[in-house]
Amino acid sequence: MIKVLVNGAKGKMGQETVRAIQKEADLKLVGQTDHTDNLTEKLAQLKPNVVVDFTRPDCVLENTLSILQANCCPVIGTTGVTQQDLEKIAKLAKEKGLGALVCPNFSISAVLMMVYAAKIAKHM
Repeated sequence: MIKVLVNGAKGKMGQETVRAIQKEADLKLVGQTDHTDNLTEKLAQLKPNVVVDFTRPDCVLENTLSILQANCCPVIGTTGVTQQDLEKIAKLAKEKGLGALVCPNFSISAVLMMVYAAKIAKHM
């Protein structure tokens, strides 16, 4: 069972992520945080394996580094991650022996995939 925390759970993508996780038998939603929560405290308290972050560009790097410092694997859907940020994330992930997935513009990509999958399905 993979324990998952959703950071940015009150936003549109965060809410969708929460619903998706709740439908999966091998995933357990252990927490939902947002900008009013102390992420570091919640990570220590809830001890998730994975944290999905759909927050804001101004805090995504700090969030990601906090997630890695807590020995959790980040899945980042927040836009605004720079090349320099990616290098910092990769360095810390390697030091910790953890995986990290950074998928900026995830919401746009996901919507496009769903739209085109529906169109393609009509021809299959």
